[in-house]
Amino acid sequence: MTEEENETPVLTAADILGADDLPIKELDVKEWGGKIFVQTLGGTEIAAWQMAVKERSEDGVQSAEDVMFVFSSLIVKTVVNEEGGRLFKDDHAERLAAKNPNVLRRVYEVAARMNGVSVDGEETDAAKN
Repeated sequence: MTEEENETPVLTAADILGADDLPIKELDVKEWGGKIFVQTLGGTEIAAWQMAVKERSEDGVQSAEDVMFVFSSLIVKTVVNEEGGRLFKDDHAERLAAKNPNVLRRVYEVAARMNGVSVDGEETDAAKN
């Protein structure tokens, strides 16, 4: 097959490593008075977040605080400015968990979809395939 027959290029390691594959999505949050940006995390970052979620509920019992930790800890890692810089530090998760739960769920759901995770922090079927 000639290159003319197949327009899809064969990638090199440099192509893959240089690809900007961590999209940022704009999200209106009228309850907070404006818009935010949510970013896809890199593989190492999302794996570390998933491990933290699992460690928190190792005993198999999930409290309301554990559920809100799942939401707020992903939000603090994924909400960024227009250039991709994080707005929150990890230690903001507890304070963020006290915000409107409907807003947190909406932001979390966007972040979770972008990062291939579900409410319990596991990979979604789409992310596993």
